[in-house]
Amino acid sequence: MAALNKHALFNLAEAAVKAATRMGATEAEAFAYEGNATNVGIERGQIAKTSRTVDHGVEAWHRAGGEIGVT
Repeated sequence: MAALNKHALFNLAEAAVKAATRMGATEAEAFAYEGNATNVGIERGQIAKTSRTVDHGVEAWHRAGGEIGVT
């Protein structure tokens, strides 16, 4: 799966904050992240296995009525 572009991640984070405030949150914050990792396994001086991981997402929190919610 290809990583989302930075603009798409930003839009998701922005939409999360707007949705929280529309639903009555007095505070809201969201952040987007993207990470890439490449692993190479060596056995007896030779490449035995490789893997690549791409991770991305949006995390948000909000406060409404004295309660904190996390999504």
